[in-house]
Amino acid sequence: MTTSKKVRSKITQTNSIDKLPDVLQEASNNFNLGRIIDFKRVVGNINKNYSITTEDGSHYIFKIIVKHSLEDLKTESMYLNKLREYDFPAAYYVEDIHGSQIFQYNNSVVMAQLKLMGTPPPFSTEICISIGQNIAKLHRIPKLGLPKRNHWLKKPFLSNQVSLIQSSLPDKAQKFLEAFDSIADFKYSKLPKTIVHGDLYANNCLYHENSLIAFLDWEEVGIAPAILDLATCVFNFCFENDIFHPKQYEAMVDGYQRYRSLNDLEKKSINLALKYVALNLCAWRVAKFGISNPDPIIVKKSEIYWNIGLDKLQLPNIQ
Repeated sequence: MTTSKKVRSKITQTNSIDKLPDVLQEASNNFNLGRIIDFKRVVGNINKNYSITTEDGSHYIFKIIVKHSLEDLKTESMYLNKLREYDFPAAYYVEDIHGSQIFQYNNSVVMAQLKLMGTPPPFSTEICISIGQNIAKLHRIPKLGLPKRNHWLKKPFLSNQVSLIQSSLPDKAQKFLEAFDSIADFKYSKLPKTIVHGDLYANNCLYHENSLIAFLDWEEVGIAPAILDLATCVFNFCFENDIFHPKQYEAMVDGYQRYRSLNDLEKKSINLALKYVALNLCAWRVAKFGISNPDPIIVKKSEIYWNIGLDKLQLPNIQ
């Protein structure tokens, strides 16, 4: 999960090729990509990411995985393989001759992707239509046979975070408990479940003008109510400067329903779904950066649920 809204990762200055970490060339050899002639560290991510150029002029992103287990990586790859079957626009990992997307070298785990050209999309009605359409296409891909994954839209996640705040940060607990109680009518178990991206925001998208190139960063992919994934997109694409824009919201929902119709329960649940995903993000920030990795600046951002008025917001009805 991302920590804030959010700055595209920046690239440091080119490193001397003499200082190329052994693991990068070994990974390139494993994936049959050739000799590396240039590399740059991509900063701003939890994983150690590198922009790589090989001798044939190809460009890749190499990820030295820091925070995920091998099991997480294997199940993420299974989901991405399913998406690839349906030609969904995602950033896919390169495979070695045995079909594996994961390379282990000493204590390091590396995955590689072809570097795609594009930029994060602007805030616009056209982009909201496109996001709605493409997230609906994702939700139409069959989930049969895919393994369960732990991710932040999974049902116990929010209640666990609120319980952690209650036990460890009692001074902050009351408002979270009240907000959590206010969404108690959200019918998680009865809502249609689909494959979800789980963390879609502008920096996890590549666009050329108004055309989607790919959705990036599938670390939170899993199975969950489709309406929560759509609500995540509403939260990340329909607010600008902490102000809700109804036209963007209506455009996104319209784009979505061109490819997947929302049922009556989903239409009734979208308002609670938006509150759910926003509270989920805020609770995660407080639990992670108020308890395990203290960072008062990020903890302050946990107030966004109330600062943008989500406790009082009522979304327009969906037709």
